Amino acid sequence: MFSESTAFLYNDKALWAVRVLEVKKGVDRVDAKVDEVKAEVAKFKIEVAELKTDVAELKMDVTELKIDITELKTDIAKIKT
Repeated sequence: MFSESTAFLYNDKALWAVRVLEVKKGVDRVDAKVDEVKAEVAKFKIEVAELKTDVAELKMDVTELKIDITELKTDIAKIKT
């Protein structure tokens, strides 16, 4: 009697089983999309870090250029006097 009353639990074609499988497929698709987004975010973080490094290098170059210009102005002022 027990096996007859629980037989529906083992029927893969039962309506509830089909719905569960559909939900599982949906969850699997969402999980795959989440993994894709995580990978894109990781790439984006790397690109941001590289950009920060490039900006820092550019700031150093600009600072050096300002120093060179100041020295050049000083040299020009000395030549004039």
